[in-house]
Amino acid sequence: MTVYFFHLRNEDTLLEDGEGTDLPSLHAALLQVLQARSELAADTEGDVDGLAFEVTDSSGRLLLKVPVGKGRHYLPSALQPHCKTDAWRSTAVAGHLH
Repeated sequence: MTVYFFHLRNEDTLLEDGEGTDLPSLHAALLQVLQARSELAADTEGDVDGLAFEVTDSSGRLLLKVPVGKGRHYLPSALQPHCKTDAWRSTAVAGHLH
């Protein structure tokens, strides 16, 4: 199991997860973020553009960035497949997180 930290960031503020959560995989962390993102977007009446979850490991390395107001995920360049288009976005999450 790995400890993942789920931070919430907007343009001005970073709300840090000081405890982290033990999960079996990065894929499980992504599923948790997607559920929280859906709940937050549904509960938030204001503008959520610029608001994002940042998932890090215990060393602080950014593993995922998931915008609340948009449907695309961000994988740091080290995890992205060697591709010159944004087509990886839909397949990289499934391909690199299992």
